[in-house]
Amino acid sequence: MHYKEQLPRVDETYLELMLTTGDSVVLVKQNQSFYAMGEIYRNQGEYTFERTSAWVDIGNTTGAMWAFTTKAGTGYKLKIAKSQEDTSSFYNEAVGVYLTVSDGDREYNDINVTNLISAASVL
Repeated sequence: MHYKEQLPRVDETYLELMLTTGDSVVLVKQNQSFYAMGEIYRNQGEYTFERTSAWVDIGNTTGAMWAFTTKAGTGYKLKIAKSQEDTSSFYNEAVGVYLTVSDGDREYNDINVTNLISAASVL
């Protein structure tokens, strides 16, 4: 008998976030509750995605916040939450969370931060 290995299906959603600073970053949602940040590059007419942060699992939490740095060296903090915790966050149905990207220092419980996201689109 021959057996074909069944690999688990991975569902991924890529959400491009355009920031008021002019940067563009990508939030990746994998399966139900795993998220990571990355960037898209164009090289010789083709697009390449590169993950720039570790995977974060928010399955058993209300959300998460982590710092990430773009390839150009600009540092930001992303907060994702299952409910609206920041006054300036917005909900994106494609990834199923509220989103805030900020620069500088902030704590998870800081709710009055400036959200740098100016637009978002599913890739």
